[in-house]
Amino acid sequence: MKLRKGKQKFTQGLLPLWDHQCALCEINLPELLMATHSKPWKDSTDEERLDIYNGLLLCCNHEILYDQGYIAFDGSGKIHIASEIDITEYGKYGIHAKMRVNRREENKPYFKWHKRNIFRG
Repeated sequence: MKLRKGKQKFTQGLLPLWDHQCALCEINLPELLMATHSKPWKDSTDEERLDIYNGLLLCCNHEILYDQGYIAFDGSGKIHIASEIDITEYGKYGIHAKMRVNRREENKPYFKWHKRNIFRG
């Protein structure tokens, strides 16, 4: 019960932070939006688990790409796309090389951690 309440609080905190839309493509249908951690739950301290700056609000497609390390963001919010995704297929995934998220300074260490430890490069 405590875990579920913590995750709900985390998700509720992300909604206004990312304007109730996917941080990457601006989809705003609530049923398609997912809260995801940059530094995963299993690797985070209790404080980091609930830190809204350790999270992104992404549509389900972009959330899976991020969670599995196919995309990452650098300290400025610029997207990095794993070489496993052929450039000719970017459109299928709703991504392109010039995408970025409007990150806040507090997101930066979490984005860097994700890029170093999860991103497939």
